[in-house]
Amino acid sequence: MTEILLPLPSLLTILTLPPKRDRIGEFLQLLDTTAGKDKFFRLLQFGAKFVQWQETQLRKHNNLNEDSNVQKRLQFYRALAGNMCQTRRVLRLFRALVVLRALKVTLSTSTAPKQILLVHTLSKLCLATYFLLDNVQWARSVNLLTSKSENCRKKVERATDWAWFGEITLSIVEQLLRMCKAIDSPNGAVVKQDALTVIVRNAADLGIVSLQLNLFNWADKANVHLDGIVGILGVVGSLISLKNMWPVIEIVKVKL
Repeated sequence: MTEILLPLPSLLTILTLPPKRDRIGEFLQLLDTTAGKDKFFRLLQFGAKFVQWQETQLRKHNNLNEDSNVQKRLQFYRALAGNMCQTRRVLRLFRALVVLRALKVTLSTSTAPKQILLVHTLSKLCLATYFLLDNVQWARSVNLLTSKSENCRKKVERATDWAWFGEITLSIVEQLLRMCKAIDSPNGAVVKQDALTVIVRNAADLGIVSLQLNLFNWADKANVHLDGIVGILGVVGSLISLKNMWPVIEIVKVKL
Protein backbone atom coordinates (compact mmCIF):
# COMPACT_ATOMS: atom_id res chain seq x y z
CA MET A 1 0.00 0.00 0.00
CA THR A 2 1.47 3.36 -1.02
CA GLU A 3 1.33 6.18 1.51
CA ILE A 4 1.24 9.81 0.41
CA LEU A 5 2.92 12.06 2.95
CA LEU A 6 2.31 15.80 2.92
CA PRO A 7 4.35 18.33 4.83
CA LEU A 8 2.45 19.69 7.85
CA PRO A 9 2.15 23.27 6.48
CA SER A 10 0.70 21.97 3.18
CA LEU A 11 -1.78 19.72 5.02
CA LEU A 12 -2.92 22.62 7.22
CA THR A 13 -3.35 24.79 4.14
CA ILE A 14 -5.62 22.19 2.48
CA LEU A 15 -7.71 21.67 5.62
CA THR A 16 -8.21 25.38 6.26
CA LEU A 17 -8.73 26.43 2.64
CA PRO A 18 -12.32 27.72 2.30
CA PRO A 19 -14.40 26.37 -0.58
CA LYS A 20 -14.95 28.60 -3.58
CA ARG A 21 -18.72 28.19 -3.34
CA ASP A 22 -21.10 27.83 -0.42
CA ARG A 23 -22.93 24.68 -1.56
CA ILE A 24 -25.00 24.35 1.62
CA GLY A 25 -25.99 28.01 1.42
CA GLU A 26 -26.97 27.58 -2.24
CA PHE A 27 -29.16 24.58 -1.40
CA LEU A 28 -30.85 26.43 1.46
CA GLN A 29 -31.42 29.47 -0.73
CA LEU A 30 -32.99 27.22 -3.36
CA LEU A 31 -35.36 25.71 -0.79
CA ASP A 32 -36.23 29.22 0.41
CA THR A 33 -38.24 29.70 -2.80
CA THR A 34 -41.59 28.09 -3.61
CA ALA A 35 -40.36 26.98 -7.04
CA GLY A 36 -37.22 25.47 -5.49
CA LYS A 37 -39.25 23.48 -2.96
CA ASP A 38 -41.61 22.31 -5.71
CA LYS A 39 -38.81 20.98 -7.92
CA PHE A 40 -36.97 19.35 -5.01
CA PHE A 41 -40.15 17.60 -3.85
CA ARG A 42 -40.78 16.63 -7.47
CA LEU A 43 -37.37 14.93 -7.55
CA LEU A 44 -38.28 12.99 -4.40
CA GLN A 45 -41.70 12.09 -5.81
CA PHE A 46 -40.47 10.63 -9.09
CA GLY A 47 -37.33 9.20 -7.51
CA ALA A 48 -39.52 7.27 -5.06
CA LYS A 49 -41.69 6.11 -7.94
CA PHE A 50 -38.67 4.78 -9.82
CA VAL A 51 -37.23 3.01 -6.76
CA GLN A 52 -40.66 1.53 -6.03
CA TRP A 53 -40.71 0.07 -9.55
CA GLN A 54 -37.22 -1.36 -9.01
CA GLU A 55 -38.31 -3.00 -5.76
CA THR A 56 -41.37 -4.47 -7.51
CA GLN A 57 -39.20 -5.95 -10.28
CA LEU A 58 -36.77 -7.34 -7.70
CA ARG A 59 -39.63 -8.98 -5.82
CA LYS A 60 -40.94 -10.63 -8.99
CA HIS A 61 -37.58 -11.93 -10.21
CA ASN A 62 -36.53 -13.27 -6.82
CA ASN A 63 -39.94 -14.60 -5.73
CA LEU A 64 -40.06 -12.32 -2.70
CA ASN A 65 -43.82 -11.71 -2.77
CA GLU A 66 -44.19 -12.74 0.86
CA ASP A 67 -41.07 -10.97 2.13
CA SER A 68 -42.19 -8.51 4.82
CA ASN A 69 -39.13 -6.27 4.39
CA VAL A 70 -39.83 -5.83 0.68
CA GLN A 71 -43.47 -5.05 1.43
CA LYS A 72 -42.45 -2.40 3.96
CA ARG A 73 -40.05 -0.76 1.51
CA LEU A 74 -42.73 -0.73 -1.19
CA GLN A 75 -45.20 0.89 1.21
CA PHE A 76 -42.60 3.47 2.21
CA TYR A 77 -41.78 4.52 -1.37
CA ARG A 78 -45.46 4.50 -2.35
CA ALA A 79 -46.31 6.73 0.62
CA LEU A 80 -43.36 9.04 -0.08
CA ALA A 81 -44.41 9.55 -3.71
CA GLY A 82 -48.02 10.20 -2.68
CA ASN A 83 -47.09 12.62 0.09
CA MET A 84 -44.73 14.58 -2.16
CA CYS A 85 -47.48 14.81 -4.79
CA GLN A 86 -49.94 16.25 -2.25
CA THR A 87 -47.31 18.63 -0.82
CA ARG A 88 -46.57 19.99 -4.29
CA ARG A 89 -50.28 20.56 -4.88
CA VAL A 90 -50.40 22.74 -1.77
CA LEU A 91 -47.40 24.71 -3.03
CA ARG A 92 -49.18 25.25 -6.36
CA LEU A 93 -52.32 26.77 -4.86
CA PHE A 94 -53.31 29.97 -6.72
CA ARG A 95 -50.35 29.58 -9.10
CA ALA A 96 -52.77 30.16 -11.98
CA LEU A 97 -53.10 33.79 -10.87
CA VAL A 98 -49.31 34.15 -10.72
CA VAL A 99 -48.99 32.83 -14.28
CA LEU A 100 -51.70 35.14 -15.62
CA ARG A 101 -50.23 38.22 -13.91
CA ALA A 102 -46.78 37.42 -15.32
CA LEU A 103 -48.31 36.92 -18.77
CA LYS A 104 -49.96 40.35 -18.55
CA VAL A 105 -46.58 41.97 -17.82
CA THR A 106 -44.92 40.06 -20.66
CA LEU A 107 -47.53 41.12 -23.20
CA SER A 108 -47.20 44.78 -22.21
CA THR A 109 -43.38 44.92 -22.22
CA SER A 110 -42.09 42.23 -24.62
CA THR A 111 -40.62 43.16 -27.99
CA ALA A 112 -40.59 39.58 -29.29
CA PRO A 113 -42.15 38.80 -32.69
CA LYS A 114 -45.91 38.29 -32.82
CA GLN A 115 -45.59 34.58 -33.61
CA ILE A 116 -43.52 33.95 -30.48
CA LEU A 117 -45.83 36.08 -28.33
CA LEU A 118 -48.88 34.20 -29.61
CA VAL A 119 -47.38 30.78 -28.87
CA HIS A 120 -46.12 32.02 -25.48
CA THR A 121 -49.58 33.33 -24.60
CA LEU A 122 -51.30 30.06 -25.53
CA SER A 123 -48.69 28.11 -23.57
CA LYS A 124 -49.22 30.18 -20.43
CA LEU A 125 -53.01 29.94 -20.74
CA CYS A 126 -52.66 26.16 -20.84
CA LEU A 127 -50.37 26.31 -17.81
CA ALA A 128 -52.84 28.47 -15.88
CA THR A 129 -55.61 25.99 -16.75
CA TYR A 130 -53.41 23.13 -15.55
CA PHE A 131 -52.79 24.83 -12.20
CA LEU A 132 -56.48 25.63 -11.78
CA LEU A 133 -57.55 22.04 -12.43
CA ASP A 134 -54.72 20.82 -10.19
CA ASN A 135 -56.13 23.00 -7.40
CA VAL A 136 -59.54 21.40 -7.98
CA GLN A 137 -58.00 17.93 -7.59
CA TRP A 138 -56.34 18.99 -4.34
CA ALA A 139 -59.66 20.39 -3.04
CA ARG A 140 -61.33 17.06 -3.85
CA SER A 141 -58.57 15.11 -2.09
CA VAL A 142 -59.15 17.01 1.19
CA ASN A 143 -62.96 16.96 0.80
CA LEU A 144 -63.32 20.70 0.22
CA LEU A 145 -65.14 19.68 -2.95
CA THR A 146 -67.29 16.60 -2.71
CA SER A 147 -68.56 14.55 -5.60
CA LYS A 148 -69.49 10.90 -5.61
CA SER A 149 -69.12 10.66 -9.38
CA GLU A 150 -66.04 8.65 -10.31
CA ASN A 151 -66.57 9.67 -13.92
CA CYS A 152 -66.31 13.35 -12.95
CA ARG A 153 -63.02 12.72 -11.14
CA LYS A 154 -61.54 10.96 -14.16
CA LYS A 155 -62.64 13.78 -16.47
CA VAL A 156 -60.93 16.39 -14.29
CA GLU A 157 -57.73 14.32 -14.18
CA ARG A 158 -57.74 13.85 -17.95
CA ALA A 159 -58.46 17.55 -18.56
CA THR A 160 -55.52 18.39 -16.28
CA ASP A 161 -53.22 16.13 -18.28
CA TRP A 162 -54.40 17.62 -21.57
CA ALA A 163 -53.74 21.15 -20.27
CA TRP A 164 -50.23 20.04 -19.26
CA PHE A 165 -49.74 18.41 -22.66
CA GLY A 166 -50.77 21.65 -24.39
CA GLU A 167 -48.41 23.76 -22.28
CA ILE A 168 -45.46 21.44 -22.93
CA THR A 169 -46.06 21.19 -26.68
CA LEU A 170 -46.49 24.95 -27.12
CA SER A 171 -43.43 25.62 -24.97
CA ILE A 172 -41.32 23.40 -27.23
CA VAL A 173 -42.66 25.24 -30.31
CA GLU A 174 -41.84 28.57 -28.67
CA GLN A 175 -38.26 27.55 -27.96
CA LEU A 176 -37.81 26.31 -31.53
CA LEU A 177 -39.03 29.68 -32.82
CA ARG A 178 -36.59 31.47 -30.51
CA MET A 179 -33.74 29.29 -31.78
CA CYS A 180 -34.62 30.13 -35.39
CA LYS A 181 -34.75 33.85 -34.63
CA ALA A 182 -31.40 33.70 -32.79
CA ILE A 183 -29.49 32.38 -35.81
CA ASP A 184 -28.18 35.83 -36.79
CA SER A 185 -28.19 37.26 -33.28
CA PRO A 186 -24.87 38.20 -31.54
CA ASN A 187 -25.87 36.17 -28.46
CA GLY A 188 -27.41 33.42 -30.57
CA ALA A 189 -25.28 30.67 -29.02
CA VAL A 190 -26.54 31.49 -25.52
CA VAL A 191 -30.16 31.68 -26.67
CA LYS A 192 -29.84 28.32 -28.44
CA GLN A 193 -28.28 26.69 -25.40
CA ASP A 194 -31.02 27.97 -23.08
CA ALA A 195 -33.74 26.96 -25.54
CA LEU A 196 -32.24 23.48 -25.99
CA THR A 197 -32.19 22.96 -22.21
CA VAL A 198 -35.87 23.89 -21.98
CA ILE A 199 -36.71 21.58 -24.89
CA VAL A 200 -34.94 18.60 -23.28
CA ARG A 201 -36.73 19.19 -19.96
CA ASN A 202 -40.07 19.52 -21.72
CA ALA A 203 -39.36 16.38 -23.76
CA ALA A 204 -39.04 14.42 -20.51
CA ASP A 205 -42.34 15.85 -19.24
CA LEU A 206 -43.94 15.17 -22.63
CA GLY A 207 -43.05 11.50 -22.23
CA ILE A 208 -44.74 11.42 -18.80
CA VAL A 209 -47.98 13.09 -19.87
CA SER A 210 -48.13 11.01 -23.08
CA LEU A 211 -48.03 7.87 -20.97
CA GLN A 212 -50.65 9.25 -18.57
CA LEU A 213 -52.96 10.06 -21.50
CA ASN A 214 -52.01 6.73 -23.13
CA LEU A 215 -51.36 8.42 -26.46
CA PHE A 216 -50.61 5.94 -29.24
CA ASN A 217 -51.26 3.19 -26.63
CA TRP A 218 -47.82 3.87 -25.14
CA ALA A 219 -49.01 3.04 -21.63
CA ASP A 220 -50.31 -0.34 -22.82
CA LYS A 221 -46.99 -1.05 -24.55
CA ALA A 222 -44.98 0.00 -21.47
CA ASN A 223 -47.10 -2.39 -19.38
CA VAL A 224 -45.32 -3.35 -16.14
CA HIS A 225 -42.48 -0.89 -16.79
CA LEU A 226 -44.80 2.16 -16.79
CA ASP A 227 -43.86 3.36 -13.29
CA GLY A 228 -40.16 2.90 -14.03
CA ILE A 229 -40.31 4.95 -17.24
CA VAL A 230 -42.39 7.70 -15.65
CA GLY A 231 -40.07 7.74 -12.64
CA ILE A 232 -36.83 8.12 -14.59
CA LEU A 233 -38.32 10.76 -16.91
CA GLY A 234 -39.53 12.70 -13.88
CA VAL A 235 -36.09 12.51 -12.25
CA VAL A 236 -34.40 13.78 -15.43
CA GLY A 237 -36.82 16.69 -15.79
CA SER A 238 -36.50 17.59 -12.11
CA LEU A 239 -32.69 17.58 -12.20
CA ILE A 240 -32.65 19.87 -15.24
CA SER A 241 -35.09 22.26 -13.55
CA LEU A 242 -33.02 22.32 -10.35
CA LYS A 243 -29.84 22.94 -12.33
CA ASN A 244 -31.43 25.90 -14.13
CA MET A 245 -32.66 27.57 -10.95
CA TRP A 246 -29.70 26.64 -8.71
CA PRO A 247 -28.27 29.83 -7.15
CA VAL A 248 -24.55 30.59 -6.99
CA ILE A 249 -23.01 31.88 -3.79
CA GLU A 250 -19.31 32.58 -4.16
CA ILE A 251 -17.12 32.88 -1.10
CA VAL A 252 -14.91 35.93 -1.35
CA LYS A 253 -11.52 35.66 0.27
CA VAL A 254 -10.65 38.77 2.23
CA LYS A 255 -6.96 39.47 2.64
CA LEU A 256 -6.12 41.05 6.00
